[in-house]
Amino acid sequence: IHSRIEEIKNRISNVAQLDRDVEPLRQQGLTNPQIAQQLGRKESGIKRSASRLIAAGRIEPRKRGRKPKNLNS
Repeated sequence: IHSRIEEIKNRISNVAQLDRDVEPLRQQGLTNPQIAQQLGRKESGIKRSASRLIAAGRIEPRKRGRKPKNLNS
């Protein structure tokens, strides 16, 4: 049981770290594919992280069909 608890704690820690990595990049206007490439992660994991962050009110959802802001403008 103790090893299973440690495994779960590690998994939660990894998820929390991914969310901390994704949040500022989304706030900078990067897309999920760009974030996945930058972090060397699968896009599906980035999408799940973004969904958690949106649900927690930490980032805003993107409007479908709208391109991210160009930060250089």
